[in-house]
Amino acid sequence: MLISKTVMATWNAKTYSHYVGLGYVCTGMKDVFEVKVEDLTKGSHVRVDVLCDYCLEEGIEKHIFPQWKEFNRSRNGIIKKDCCNECQNKKTQESNNITYGTKYNFNIDEVNKRTYQFGLASSKMQRYICNLVKGELNYSLEDRLWLDIAFPDEMIYCEYDGGGHNLNVKMGNVTQKYFDVKEQRRFFVLVKKGWKEMRIISRRDYTPTDEVILEIFKMGREILKDFHRVIFDYDNNKIITSKYEKDYDFGHLRFSGKIKA
Repeated sequence: MLISKTVMATWNAKTYSHYVGLGYVCTGMKDVFEVKVEDLTKGSHVRVDVLCDYCLEEGIEKHIFPQWKEFNRSRNGIIKKDCCNECQNKKTQESNNITYGTKYNFNIDEVNKRTYQFGLASSKMQRYICNLVKGELNYSLEDRLWLDIAFPDEMIYCEYDGGGHNLNVKMGNVTQKYFDVKEQRRFFVLVKKGWKEMRIISRRDYTPTDEVILEIFKMGREILKDFHRVIFDYDNNKIITSKYEKDYDFGHLRFSGKIKA
């Protein structure tokens, strides 16, 4: 629950036009001024006062102070609730329950008929994208590495990082650092074997239209002629390589839970 109604911001060249356009009067660069939270820029680093909704349900008022951009990002998912670090698992479980029909998307008894193929987990969006781009789902490489979506003839694969990608971290089974190091080592092993990676990041499990997805894969193939990896970050509207990062409009994004795979 957002508590802050107004916050103190600082005049600077980057946001000057935004606030002046809303009717605020600049008294000087670096001067502090009061601004309504709804008038803050989307990427503002100003911290706001928020109550954890899950703690409130237990009668506890726990305040957290995320940056405004973090607050907005947390509200972009399926669950429009605010949570503290201790209640993150509750929010994740609530989201999984809507997306997968169970709190834990690795609960074999309830989910394997929908999310497993060849004994390996695959999300709804992995299957949907794979069918659309005509790749190979959960491609086995030497029975040791498995790729979300692969194009063996081209030595290109696509990894889909949705809301459940780092579930082991969210559930407290491993640290984020351990998870990231393991992912990076896997990437370098695949590079040595001659594979190139497209990576789609959509932590909110939203996806663009089919036409845009097909265009992304076409674009990705071109970019991979010069790089080992290209990332399409739906959450932040970015295309990222080892040499550059640029803004990209992926258009209208659809919630994956409403897409039939």
